[in-house]
Amino acid sequence: MDKKTEQEILESFFKWYSETIDPSAEFDPNAWMAAPYKSAFIVVPSGGGYGNYMHVIKGENCIGFSPALATLESIYQKLLDLENKEDG
Repeated sequence: MDKKTEQEILESFFKWYSETIDPSAEFDPNAWMAAPYKSAFIVVPSGGGYGNYMHVIKGENCIGFSPALATLESIYQKLLDLENKEDG
């Protein structure tokens, strides 16, 4: 994934987080990274450390979850369901 695409994904994530979770949140783009997953993206803190929480973003929808409690595929399917509800 090119740097421009990653930057766009992170900007979408920061916008979603600020509107949905914490309006006062401030983000350092260098502290986060995005990786493609099927037709969505995974967003996690960067730095190579172990994290117990990740976000999956697709379009305007984002779901945060702990991999200990749900699978990436199940969360991805929930995003697709959200997208289908919005379209239909």
